[in-house]
Amino acid sequence: MTAPNELSRRPLASFIGTSLIGLVLVVSVVTVCAGLMVLMETTWPTLEQLDRGAAALVDRTVERQSPAATAFSVIMALGGNVVMWWLATVTAAGMVLRRQLRLAVFLVVTGLGALALAPLIKLVVGGLPWDRPALALPGNAFPSGHAINAVVFYGAMLLVFLPAISRRLRGLTVGLVAAMVVAIGLTQAALGVHYASDIVGGWICGVAWLAVTTYAFRRWRTALGRAPRPLGEGLEPEAASVLAPGHVVHMRHPERSAVVVLATASVVTAALVGLGLLVTTAALGFDDAVPRWLAGHRTAPLDRLAGLLSWAGNPKAIVSIGLVIAPLAIGCVHRWRPAAYLVVLMAGEFVIVLTIAAIVRRPIPAVPQLGDDVPGSGFPAGPTAAAVCLYGALAVILVPRTRPQGWLRRLTLAVVVAVPAGVALSGLYRGAYRPLDVAGAVLLAVTWLAVVTFALDPNVDLHTPPPPVPVAAEPDMPVPASVPDGTPLTGRSDTGG
Repeated sequence: MTAPNELSRRPLASFIGTSLIGLVLVVSVVTVCAGLMVLMETTWPTLEQLDRGAAALVDRTVERQSPAATAFSVIMALGGNVVMWWLATVTAAGMVLRRQLRLAVFLVVTGLGALALAPLIKLVVGGLPWDRPALALPGNAFPSGHAINAVVFYGAMLLVFLPAISRRLRGLTVGLVAAMVVAIGLTQAALGVHYASDIVGGWICGVAWLAVTTYAFRRWRTALGRAPRPLGEGLEPEAASVLAPGHVVHMRHPERSAVVVLATASVVTAALVGLGLLVTTAALGFDDAVPRWLAGHRTAPLDRLAGLLSWAGNPKAIVSIGLVIAPLAIGCVHRWRPAAYLVVLMAGEFVIVLTIAAIVRRPIPAVPQLGDDVPGSGFPAGPTAAAVCLYGALAVILVPRTRPQGWLRRLTLAVVVAVPAGVALSGLYRGAYRPLDVAGAVLLAVTWLAVVTFALDPNVDLHTPPPPVPVAAEPDMPVPASVPDGTPLTGRSDTGG
C-alpha cells in the first residue's frame, strides 16, 4: 500500500525538475549529433550511401499491398502515438487504482516526454541542410517517432511490471521486449517510412530519455528513504505483491493445448486455402453482383458511415483496442490468462489470414474502390475476421462475469454482433470484398475463436476455487481442560480406547 508521504511536494518536484532538465539535455545532444550527421553526409558520403542502399534493398523486398506489407504495417502500428496513448493511459489508471501513485506519475511523465521528444527534435533539426531523397512521409524524418515510442513506452512498462514477473522469466521477457522494439524499427525501414539512421537515432533518443526518467525515479526513492535496489528487480520491487495477479491456475496439460491450437491453425488454413481457390476459379454470379450493386448506390452519408465502420476492423484499431482490453482484463480478473488468451487468439488469426491471402491471391472486386486501404487479396476478408475474433473474445471474458439481465451484458452482446456486422458490410460497400470473402472470414474466425477458447480457457478462475486461506489460532483463547460432558481431554479417544 502506498505510504501517505510518497507524493510529498519536494520529492515530486525534484523528480519532475530532473526529468525536464534531462529532456532539454537529450534534445540538445541529439541536435548536435544530427548536425554531425549532416556534416558527415556532405563531406563523407558513406552514411548517405548506407541509408540509400538500405532503402533500395527493402524497397525491392516488400511488395506494396502484399500480405507482408500488411503484416509490417500492423507491427509498425505497435509504436504509433495512438497505441502508445491508449496503453500508457490504461496502465497509469491501473497504477492509480492499485494506489501505486508514484509509478503512475512515472508513466505519465515518461510518456508525455516521449511524445514531445520527436517533435521537439524535428523542429530544431528541421533547419539543418539535409539532402536526402523524399520518403513515404513528408517533412523531416529524423528521428523516428515510432522508434522513440517503442523504446520508451515498452521499456517503461517493463521496468514497472518487472517485480511481478518471476525471476526465471525475466530474461525471456526482456528479450521479447527488445525483439518488439527492433521489429518496429525494421518494419519502418521495410515500408520505406524512415532511413536506417532515423531509426537508430530514435532508439538512441528513446534510451536516453528512459534513462533520465529512471534515474530521476530512483532519486525519488532515495529521497523517501527507500533502500537502493538493483534495476533488474524493477522500479518498485516492494510493489510486487500488488502488481502481480492473484492465484495463478496452471494449465493441466499445456503441451496438449499447444498441439490442439497448432493443429487447428494448420487445418483451418488448409481448409480455407482450398475454399479460397475454389471461389476464385468458380465463383457464383451473385458474388460479384453484390459489390457492383452497392457501388452503384453509394451516397455521401453512406460513404462516411462506411469509413467509420471500416475503422473498427482496421489493423491499427484492432491493435489499439486489444492493448486496452488486455490490461483491463488483467486488472479486473487479476489473472494473466485472459491477456495470454487475447495474444494467442489475435496473433493466430493474423498469421492465418495473411497465409491464406498470400496463397489464394484472389483479385478484389472490379469496382471503384472507396478509400485508400485497398487489400492485396480479396479472400478472406481480414478486417471481418479480426473483428469477430476480438469482439468475440471480449464477450467470452465479460459475459460470464456479468449479471444475466444487467446492462453490461446486453451492451457487450450488442457490440459483439453490431461491430463485426458493420465491418463486414463496410467492406462490401467499399468494394474491397465479396460476400464469399466475408463468409470465409466468419467461418475462419468462429472456428478459431472456439478452439482457442476451449484450449486456453480464459475463464478458468470462475470454476476453480482459490486456495484455502489458513486460519491462525487465537492466541488469547483459553484451552479447556475438559469437554462439556465433564470428561477430561487427556486420554480421551474417539474410538473409546
